[in-house]
Amino acid sequence: HITQNPDILEFLVSAYNDHDYTSETGISLYTGDILQAFIRNIGDRVASVILMTDDSNWLWAFFSTHVDIASFDVQTQAFNTLKDLFLSQSNNKICVRDPAVKLIAAKEDQFFDNFNVMLKSSTFVTCRQSLRLLHQILFDPQKKTYKSMMRYITNKKYLKITMNLLRDASDQIQFEAFHLFKVFVLNPKRSPEVTR
Repeated sequence: HITQNPDILEFLVSAYNDHDYTSETGISLYTGDILQAFIRNIGDRVASVILMTDDSNWLWAFFSTHVDIASFDVQTQAFNTLKDLFLSQSNNKICVRDPAVKLIAAKEDQFFDNFNVMLKSSTFVTCRQSLRLLHQILFDPQKKTYKSMMRYITNKKYLKITMNLLRDASDQIQFEAFHLFKVFVLNPKRSPEVTR
């Protein structure tokens, strides 16, 4: 019923636009819980509707707006929802969902451009969590995102973002950025511009 009626999912996703973040009158904390329950229990079928819908603003709003809003509780929940959309647990390993692999392959440039908005966030939590999520997506244990990872680590633009994160005031963000940076360095197929 949920996957055949995407307007239900659209309502739940758009509820993050409610700027009343109080637990008494705001709805985003409650609708976010429902959305996460759908994603976790129904899995790829619900994730696919959200990730592959023609109205990509559903998804891209998470990257640009929802994970960087004023309420820490709602921000954390929105980020956890985004994480659930892209990752699932399989055989005690965290792996990238199949619909997420399809999205990344089909809209790779748009995906990474939107992801970089989170990496450039001035909010510590958003930046750090984004670095971790990017690492989990690129270095999927089943290597489902291997081609995208190789294209990412041969791109000078992404290397610059990573290097700027190495200069961040937070040791934790520097630490997370270093894990990503060393892959650029250790890549035996580095592009000439990355080497330079």
